[in-house]
Amino acid sequence: MVKNIFFDLDGTLINSSKDITLAINKMLETLSLPSVDIKTIENIIGKGYPTTVRKVLSLFIEDSNHIEILAPKAIKIVSKTYKQLDGANTILFPNALEILKYFQSKNIKMALVTNKDEKAAIKIISILKLLDFFEITIGGDSTKYYKPHPLPLLHAMKELNAKAEESIMVGDSINDYLCANGAGVKTILISHGYNNGVNLKDLKPFAFIDNLIELKDLI
Repeated sequence: MVKNIFFDLDGTLINSSKDITLAINKMLETLSLPSVDIKTIENIIGKGYPTTVRKVLSLFIEDSNHIEILAPKAIKIVSKTYKQLDGANTILFPNALEILKYFQSKNIKMALVTNKDEKAAIKIISILKLLDFFEITIGGDSTKYYKPHPLPLLHAMKELNAKAEESIMVGDSINDYLCANGAGVKTILISHGYNNGVNLKDLKPFAFIDNLIELKDLI
């Protein structure tokens, strides 16, 4: 029996790629670099701002040392701009609210394990009125490592006193799969997120779904 569900956020429960793209393009404009389109960003995001920003900068700058010099300023611009947007263009994926209400009614504990910074994650789920569904929120900056390292999930499991065999991770990327696998937790992957070009079915997760409502029959 599943007693604990650990959800990824961006690409799994919420579609935030437009706001992230706007924040990235504000950074690029500030640094006098060309803008990028939303599809480019959707193929990059997933491992937190530090990695995303460096990958975007590498599209225009070959010198890795130059990228490292620019990165701290670039990350600050992206983070500040994203916060100012207040989730203006962020929406829930279909049936996200319904499935959270369903599991809450079944007294299944839920937590967020995301690579978004913890404060930013809490802010956006507060704006979207999702905060009360989750016992805890573990962000990319909550532990020493980002997903795909298992530490964020292990930390969340410890906080919930959750056993691996009674838990499931729901995500949209190989980062979620590897994180959960490293923690000994089964993974359900969804098709509508930011998979970084990876065929998620090839990972052979516990289940692969196209809509969050399918979780009802799986859990």
